[in-house]
Amino acid sequence: MHRDKALVENTRDWIQDNVRFAVDGAPPPWRIDLIANPQYVPAADVNFMREDDYIIGITHRGMTKAYPLWIVDYYHTIHDTIDDEPFVVFS
Repeated sequence: MHRDKALVENTRDWIQDNVRFAVDGAPPPWRIDLIANPQYVPAADVNFMREDDYIIGITHRGMTKAYPLWIVDYYHTIHDTIDDEPFVVFS
């Protein structure tokens, strides 16, 4: 259990340091675009996806979010939160 907690904490630090450089500190053309605080649409109202599109999904503390893979691939990085806990989706 302690090893898993250390891995999560180290990964969180690595992501924060490296994403901050890639987004804010990297010179063009290495700077990457990202989506921060994405907007959501109820699944029943989605009209911008095909039925065979892939998604990346996350469920945490009873909340589920889905990210169309073609959007993640275009922006490469999505910063989001669940219950004020930040996380990053990469492709």
